[in-house]
Amino acid sequence: MTTPKPVRSVLLDPIRHHTAAFDCGNASLDHWITHFADHSRRSRTANTYVFAEQGRVIAYFALTPHATGRDEVEHRVGRGSPSLIPSYLVAKFAVTRSHQDRGVGSALLLDALTRVVAVSDVAPGRLVSVDAVDEAAAQFYEHFGFVRGRGSSLTLHMKMSTAIRLIAG
Repeated sequence: MTTPKPVRSVLLDPIRHHTAAFDCGNASLDHWITHFADHSRRSRTANTYVFAEQGRVIAYFALTPHATGRDEVEHRVGRGSPSLIPSYLVAKFAVTRSHQDRGVGSALLLDALTRVVAVSDVAPGRLVSVDAVDEAAAQFYEHFGFVRGRGSSLTLHMKMSTAIRLIAG
């Protein structure tokens, strides 16, 4: 696996960042960035970070604190954890069609993990979780070391220790 060059996302600013033309090929993700991302920030339920070119959002992810049931993860992931595992959820993750298959998704995921690892020093969490939108997305996450959970083949988890090793290179 080649590691993409580090890129740093910025917090979505609806005045500076244009989202109306965002098209990742998934209508619900397109709609979310346009209609709900800023509301989620203001209501303190999730922060959305973007990659933008000339003010136009080309990729984004949303992060939120989370709790994962130990019975939802594979034993090797949840071993030694309390029944509710402190976690972080990559709640949304999308790249515009025009930037797909160009390494932007990999850079976006590494940026998200870098942010999660940094905040875990202040508010510890043991896992990073994702809800993949489809099988192709699940395979993308598996490529980086996420492990499918029990009960849902599209929910995946990564130990924080794995995230730390991954971003360290």
